[in-house]
Parts: sequence; structure tokens; C-alpha cells
Amino acid sequence: MDDSLKDMIRKFPVSSPDAFKSHLEGLGKPYLVKSIAELMTMYYNDLNSSTLRELLVVLEAGFEPNPGKLGYDGERTDPETGRKTFCEVKPVNIRPDSANPKKLSGSGNLGDYSWAKFARHKKENPVMLVAGFVAGKIIYIFQFPFNTAGFTARLEAQLQGKFPDGDRTGIYLRSANFGFQHYAQSAVLETRCYVTRVDLDGRFKGRITRPVREHLRRFAHG
Repeated sequence: MDDSLKDMIRKFPVSSPDAFKSHLEGLGKPYLVKSIAELMTMYYNDLNSSTLRELLVVLEAGFEPNPGKLGYDGERTDPETGRKTFCEVKPVNIRPDSANPKKLSGSGNLGDYSWAKFARHKKENPVMLVAGFVAGKIIYIFQFPFNTAGFTARLEAQLQGKFPDGDRTGIYLRSANFGFQHYAQSAVLETRCYVTRVDLDGRFKGRITRPVREHLRRFAHG
């Protein structure tokens, strides 16, 4: 992916309209044309409506995106050891204009889950990136290892309920869900907050659950 397009994707949700416009004007026509062409190619070949949100989260966490539909969402390689680390992104976007708008709660889910996938995830221990957006505006990213005790216990309990005797061919747990409470106590939880305390207590107050909002206030700027 072209560096100009990476920069554009990262700046749009965290910049004011005027600042983003100024950034685009400063790119120069060749870079702008190339970036837009690549972005449109990605968009029109999109198999997942959350692709751009996932891409932003991957880049913000310092990973390189995986363009494939299957597998992990991103990876990075340690330059000294050559060891690869993978990441799994779970973004939630709240639409305030919907009939029954929900609240960001730090929750997420793993679709079409099974004991086999659970075992692979435990072995590879990918970085989980749980992100929250309101109308496309990024609010937070929570980062923690898959092998977080409360998190894996939540998944295991659901798998046990669905498959007490092990996996069944062609049958999956449609949605293995989890909440903020299942990883909030992780000693290595990393929190990125992209809004101010004023916004958390103001325009986003009704869009975020209280436990998550109170947690974010510790990391918010302004």
C-alpha cells in the first residue's frame, strides 16, 4: 500500500475537515491521484463493510495490513528476531441516526468459531484490537493479548455450551461474544483514546457505556 494512502486513512478520522483538506492540498496531484485510485480499487472490491475501519486500527497499532479476506487482519515482524506477531481487529461503529442506536461498550465477537480455531488462537496468541467508532469517528482502541485469562474463559464457556463433546463438522458457534469486563483487568491492556475528556463528558456521553467512558477518561487528552 502506498505511504500517501496510509497517511490519508490515518488522518481523516482524527483531523478536522479543514486540517484534512489542507493535508490533501499539500500532497500534490500525482500523489493524490495515485492514492485515490488505490482507495477506490479497495472500496469497489470490498467484501467487508468495515474494511477501512479495520485498516485504520491495524495501522494505528503499528501492524501491516493483510489484504486477504481470511486469516489475521495484520502482522508485524521483529527486525532482530524475525518473529511475526499477528493481530485480530474487532471494530464496532455506532450510527447515532439509526432507529435504536446502541452504545459503545468495548464488546466484540469472533464469528463462526470452533474449538479448532480457539486452539490455534491460543497457540499463536494474536494481539486483539478492539475499537469503537461513532459515525466513523474513532473513539478508542483497546489492545491486549488473546491469552488473557478472562477473555479466553469467556470464549471457552461459550464453546463448551455449543460443543460439549468437541467440534462437529460443518457446524460453528455463530458468534463468540465478549465484553470489556472480560479483558479490562489485563495487566498489559493498552488503551488509545482519540477524543478529549470534554467530548467524553459531552457529545459522546450517551454513546459510550459508563465503565468504558470512565476508563477512557484516564487516557483522554484535553
